[in-house]
Amino acid sequence: MTKTQTTKTASNNANISTWIDSLATKRETWENGTYKASNEELYVLLDECVDLFKEVRVHRSLVKKLNLILEEREIMMRSNTSLATKIVRLIFGDCGKRAYTYARVLTVAAEHKGELQSMKSFVAEAACLASSKSLLPVEMRMYWPSIWKAACHLRLLSRL
Repeated sequence: MTKTQTTKTASNNANISTWIDSLATKRETWENGTYKASNEELYVLLDECVDLFKEVRVHRSLVKKLNLILEEREIMMRSNTSLATKIVRLIFGDCGKRAYTYARVLTVAAEHKGELQSMKSFVAEAACLASSKSLLPVEMRMYWPSIWKAACHLRLLSRL
C-alpha cells in the first residue's frame, strides 16, 4: 500500500467515524425529543380511548352508533370484532398488528388501571408485573397473557 492509499484509507475511516457519530447524535436528539413527545402523546390518546371504551361499554346504545360510524367511514369489521378493536380502528385507522396491541391495552386498562393512574405508569407497572405471573394479584392472573402481550408490545414506552 502506498503512502497516498494509506492516507485515503485513514481519511475515509475518519469520515465514516464522524458520519456515524453525527447520525448517533441525531438519533439521540430524536429519541429525547420527538420520539419521547410522541410516546407521551400516545399515552394520553390511549388514556382517552380507555375512557371512550368504558363509556360505550356502559351505554350499549352507543355501540350501534359506533357501528354506524364504522359503516359510514367504510371501515370493514367482522361481526365478532371486539369493541376495543372497533374503537382502535376508528381512532388509529388501519395500523396493522398495533390495532390488536392497542385493543388489548384498552381492555386490560379498562379493567385494571386506577381512575387517577396515568397510562404511562399503568404500562410500566404492567410490564413489571408481566415479567412474572406470580407477582400478579390472584384476580389478575387470568389476564396475565393479555397483560404480558400488551406490556411487551409497549415495553419501549415504559422506558421513558
